[in-house]
Amino acid sequence: MTTGPARTAGSAATLARTLVVVVIGSIMTVHDVTIVNVALHPLATVSDAPPATVQWVATGCPLALCAVIPPAAWAMSRFGAKRAYLTALTLFTGGSTASHPGQRPVWTIPPRDNPATKE
Repeated sequence: MTTGPARTAGSAATLARTLVVVVIGSIMTVHDVTIVNVALHPLATVSDAPPATVQWVATGCPLALCAVIPPAAWAMSRFGAKRAYLTALTLFTGGSTASHPGQRPVWTIPPRDNPATKE
């Protein structure tokens, strides 16, 4: 009976690095959603937009996430999990950065809720 490949010191270090990257990525996502929800009222006030319009900033995040879950499996099998994850993390950071200077909700919603920036 085989129990699988033997773990070496190198694989334990690789596993630890992988876990650190995944945890940091997860924390970044939760942190981003928290910031968006806290900022909804000030965003509505500054942009003179009704709450229903500004709410799309927060609503679009889970919608975009749901849109990219199926292609994520394909991207991981096609390009490798590490490359797909790091690319998604880079796109997510870029989308969050692109939405920062927006003064009107119409400028803030598309960069934040672009399915390419979610993973």
